[in-house]
Amino acid sequence: MGDLEELARTFRRRIIAHVEQNGGHLASNLGVVELTIALHRIFDFPEDRLVFDVSHQCYVHKLLSGRGGECFDRMRRTGGYSGYCDAQESPFDPFTAGHGGTALSSALGLAVARDLRKDGGHVVALIGDGSLSCGLTMEALQHVAGATERLIVVLNDNGHSIDRGVGAVAEHLLELAGAKNSRRPPCLFRDIHGLEYIGPVDGHDFSSLLPSLTRAKLSPKPVLVHVCTEKGRGHLRAQATPANFHGVTVAGNDGSSFQGKDTYSEVFGRCLCALAEKDPRIVAVTAAMGQGTGLQPFLEKFPDRFFDVGIAEGHALTFAAGLARGGLRPVCAIYSPFIHRAVDNFFHDICLQNLPVVLCMDRAGLSCSDGDTHHGLFDIALLAGFPNVTFAQPASLDELGPLLSAALRVPGPFAMRYPRGVAGNFVPAENPPHPLEMGRATVLRRGSDLTIWALGQRRLEQALELAKILEKQKISTEVVNARFICPIDRVQLERSGRCGLVVAMEDHVAAGGFGSLLRMELHALDVRAEFLSISWPMPVGFAEDNGTLELRHGQSTEQVLEKILRAHGHFGRSAGPTEISIP
Repeated sequence: MGDLEELARTFRRRIIAHVEQNGGHLASNLGVVELTIALHRIFDFPEDRLVFDVSHQCYVHKLLSGRGGECFDRMRRTGGYSGYCDAQESPFDPFTAGHGGTALSSALGLAVARDLRKDGGHVVALIGDGSLSCGLTMEALQHVAGATERLIVVLNDNGHSIDRGVGAVAEHLLELAGAKNSRRPPCLFRDIHGLEYIGPVDGHDFSSLLPSLTRAKLSPKPVLVHVCTEKGRGHLRAQATPANFHGVTVAGNDGSSFQGKDTYSEVFGRCLCALAEKDPRIVAVTAAMGQGTGLQPFLEKFPDRFFDVGIAEGHALTFAAGLARGGLRPVCAIYSPFIHRAVDNFFHDICLQNLPVVLCMDRAGLSCSDGDTHHGLFDIALLAGFPNVTFAQPASLDELGPLLSAALRVPGPFAMRYPRGVAGNFVPAENPPHPLEMGRATVLRRGSDLTIWALGQRRLEQALELAKILEKQKISTEVVNARFICPIDRVQLERSGRCGLVVAMEDHVAAGGFGSLLRMELHALDVRAEFLSISWPMPVGFAEDNGTLELRHGQSTEQVLEKILRAHGHFGRSAGPTEISIP
């Protein structure tokens, strides 16, 4: 045991040093050091399969699976490893995971495939307690006992997802964790779902972990091992405030990389509080992301009007639909890359019924170091085609508040997307200035040779910079702050089409994005203009900063300028709007 404990101390030092240097997920990884070592000690990976839920706690697993060299030191940066499990990176990662709730379903699929192929080996699903609030996990849980006789579920129970765990299952785990040997409480996993239950087990004590995992390995039926761990173990401030140290840029601070600077999330939270003071119908809903979405001030000010439903994005939206039907004005805050799992709820329960739910999607655009599972590059394609929806993106912090206020006056569904991180206080000068109008784009710079319709702050700043450069080359460039994705301002678009070349710029994938919608409107208006879309390919990958990804995929200002100049030579050649594809 002494050697294993020394190995655990070594790994903790390595993780802390790594996150201090490069950032990453600190508290979650520190909490599973002993558990991961014990799993590798008892099982034979990759012959046995270990499937992580979310996998932001996989650093020790990477170290134990031969990924501890220079690529580990550059993890989440250019030339390094992913910060998550990645099936293309190593055979030790049988399933790519970046979102919560997927481990049990995928592990059960691996186990059933093994059974049908008559292969050997164990399948282990390592899930967090927060994932038990996810509907997908509960759906898989009720399927396990009837589908296979050999599956090992290891429940890492630390009382948190990112924020503290909520709901009835969290209370049940507290009851199980506090049970004495003489008292056998009802057990969800054993009595309802038919799994053998082992636990609770001290997740930092090898003398408890190793025999419990050995027993699970020998079990003749599906088994769940309930392991109690401490998130942030070995780092005093991470232990005290694990939510702040879940994902950090520089370890040792409070977990925020934007101290003293406004972010879209913070401004959203402040604006919502101000609006809620005037309207008692306003309520806030989030899915285990209260702090990350900027809703902590709302919780503190209006605790009875704040609802954290756990990792249950679909439920969050349908619950919000019920709140709206009941006469309230719900604002639902969910990260853009996590809205994927709630698309049907937005369509069926909100848009078809034309209910006044405001969906605010943080983390739209790139999430540079987290990579493809966390880029917010699909929300427009997923949501903009639904009936009755108004969809917008503010171009600055100063536009967010007015948009949110306007959204709460719309009698139907309203979706808003905005990026992660620092925004500064960039205020584009409007020409002419006017109050924010629903569905209205604004011209920030007049021009006659080409027009750039830019969506969001980064692309708008880039467009204004491009216009100045093009002006020096005697190319008169109009710049439009699109602001609204749907409805698109058809009056202004028809005027812009007279320029001859329309350029759409967005932080979104090309297929189904803002550029696609703009092109369709040009066709509908029978505007005779060339068309160029500046958008993202997939996969995008990860890097240490957004600028590196822009350069890699031809999205830097210099590269976009070259594409526009090449497209400029196509003037007058088409009989209608044509998308120009320039590699």
